[in-house]
Amino acid sequence: MPLVDPVLVLADEADDDVALAPATCELLTLARRVGTPVLVHCDHRRAAEELIEIAHDHLPRAILITSSASNDRISAQVAVRLESAIVTDVTDLFFDHDLDQIIAISDRSFTEIHTHTAVIVIRSRIHGPQREMLLTEADVVVAGGRGVGSAEGFSLLARVARALGGCVGATHTAGELGWAPRHACINLPGAQIRPRLYLAAGVSGSVRHCSAIRGARTVVAIDSDPNAPILREADLGIVGDLHRLLPALLDELAARAATSRPASTSTTPEPAEA
Repeated sequence: MPLVDPVLVLADEADDDVALAPATCELLTLARRVGTPVLVHCDHRRAAEELIEIAHDHLPRAILITSSASNDRISAQVAVRLESAIVTDVTDLFFDHDLDQIIAISDRSFTEIHTHTAVIVIRSRIHGPQREMLLTEADVVVAGGRGVGSAEGFSLLARVARALGGCVGATHTAGELGWAPRHACINLPGAQIRPRLYLAAGVSGSVRHCSAIRGARTVVAIDSDPNAPILREADLGIVGDLHRLLPALLDELAARAATSRPASTSTTPEPAEA
């Protein structure tokens, strides 16, 4: 049975023993918003050829690739060979079902993508070297624990953090499970953060963790367990499914950003001529 609206996702190479690189998990989450994700895991020396061959066979709605020096060359080759539109520096994606088009969002504009099999280059915000510094200096920290469920779940947290202008944190357990890098762990011995907003999702709230976030001005916690200790520590505690609540929060933030934007820049990429 053919896939419905497939979206190809080029997998980045993962570090250590992590099955998928965090940036790839981020792309898979974005892909689900516009179609059916299809992970393409291959030698990057042959990535362009692999993507082109799969695109010819399955006619995907889009091809998502993270931005890097090597990936940018791959995306350019694929776009030229497929005679497709290419959109770069994208930070978020939505699908407008009424107009049957992808909406790509960058820092300064909205781009309406009407063409099929558009090559979309995503500027990922999941980068390890910056996280240790940002965790102690960020005004907003969005943190996850065992309740997030997977490394892919942390990509959802990364999108929320990006929308709020903050960074991602994690519990010790999430770090041990390989869902987040060690330097993103909040409750390292002696560590303490002091953000204006600390949003915890799927964090039960150990004594050590609650001690580490005591300097936060406002604590908001989401957990499915009404008896989770973090809910007693929070200024606002929400009992619910983070995988339903956080996407709803993202939609609300996107709607507010759209209405507050003084004048959106919207362009319609045209397919290249054969």
